[in-house]
Amino acid sequence: MDFLTLDIDIDTFKEADLVIGRDVTDFFDEDWTPPVKAVIVNPKGPGGGNPIVKFTFQDSDHSWEWFSHNGAGCGEGDVEEYQAAQESAA
Repeated sequence: MDFLTLDIDIDTFKEADLVIGRDVTDFFDEDWTPPVKAVIVNPKGPGGGNPIVKFTFQDSDHSWEWFSHNGAGCGEGDVEEYQAAQESAA
C-alpha cells in the first residue's frame, strides 16, 4: 500500500462531508486510476483552507499514476510535491 495526504479543492465536497474520518472515496470514482480509499483527516487545512484528504493506493506506481493524471504533478516541482504528499502521509 502507498499513501498520499493532499489538500483538495473545497468545492469538491458538500459542507456536511467535511468531517474528520469521513470516507470520501466515491468523490474520486471518475478519476484516472481512482484511489482504493480517501478519508478526510482535517476538514480545514492550514489557515482554514482546503480540507486535507489521506488517499490509499495499491502501491507507489498506482499513487504516482493517479497523482500525475488528476491535476497534480503536471509541472515544475511535481516530483517534490508528490514526495511531500507521501511524507506527510507517513
